[in-house]
Amino acid sequence: MGYPAKVIANAFLDKAEQAGTTLTPMKLQKLIYYAHGWYLAIKNQPLIDEYIEAWDYGPVVSSVYSEFRNFGAAPIYSRATLWDQQQQNYVVPKPKQTDCDLHSLIDAIWNSYSQYDALKLSEMTHLEGAPWHTVKKKYPDFRNVQIPNEVIFDYFSAMLPKEEVANS
Repeated sequence: MGYPAKVIANAFLDKAEQAGTTLTPMKLQKLIYYAHGWYLAIKNQPLIDEYIEAWDYGPVVSSVYSEFRNFGAAPIYSRATLWDQQQQNYVVPKPKQTDCDLHSLIDAIWNSYSQYDALKLSEMTHLEGAPWHTVKKKYPDFRNVQIPNEVIFDYFSAMLPKEEVANS
């Protein structure tokens, strides 16, 4: 069972703040996508408990889109919230400090992808054979089609070094 996508969103927003920078909604979406893809490939289980969808301009997690859509292309200066049934209130969900695997993944994705702007990251998700491209090609007349985790797994696991595949 994966994390709520908003937990991962907040982890990246915190990472950006620590680095003295900001994230736009589009860049945040792409970082979540790459984190989910690599986690699937390495751990053979989903990072997030929601589907990534193939929207017109790239892969999107709809709950994260809904949370931050009012920012448009501007930097995000808040955190995602979730309803906490026990507290009967909205809370800012964060990953557990003890989840070393997750924190290592967030660091690795940040170190590999934060250097790119949102448009470059989006371009990268549109490459031929990438999960978004595969789904959009298969269903050209449909909008917001779920990208199956199996498609994401196949794509990212094919890019793993062979010794990593043997150990996963």
